[in-house]
Amino acid sequence: MEHVSLSTMLLNAAVQLVNLVIFFAIFYYLFAGPIVEAVEKRRKMLEQFKNADDILQKKLKEAEEEKAKLIEEGVQHKNKLIQQAKQEAEQVRAGILEQAEREKQTILEKAELQIKSEKEELEKNWEKSVKQAVLTIYNKLVGSEDAVIEKYVSNIKNMKN
Repeated sequence: MEHVSLSTMLLNAAVQLVNLVIFFAIFYYLFAGPIVEAVEKRRKMLEQFKNADDILQKKLKEAEEEKAKLIEEGVQHKNKLIQQAKQEAEQVRAGILEQAEREKQTILEKAELQIKSEKEELEKNWEKSVKQAVLTIYNKLVGSEDAVIEKYVSNIKNMKN
């Protein structure tokens, strides 16, 4: 093995150090910028993805809140419509009942007038009917008026005799 002197080793180390500095300088000026830019771009993209995930979660939460709000508004609107329909149905029902009550009153008034009229007519005809019935019965029992008069006259004649 050959023996290398200390100065040769130092010279080799210095050359190696200069080579390394030159390599880093070339690397830094030629390749480091694009690599750093690419790494920075990738880091920003990862941050954007992370932010996008946060934004997405935030948007999903907002959408869920909006959905819940819209559902609540829909339920309230539905309940309001049902209440209005009930009120309208009650008004229609009240109108129908009122109409039926008026018709009932009209029918009762007409019936009362008809009953009164028929009662008056019956009272008028009753007296005539009774007289007619008595006369009919009398004629059947006794006979005609002429026969009654003759009988009466004959009874009077017989009494004189």
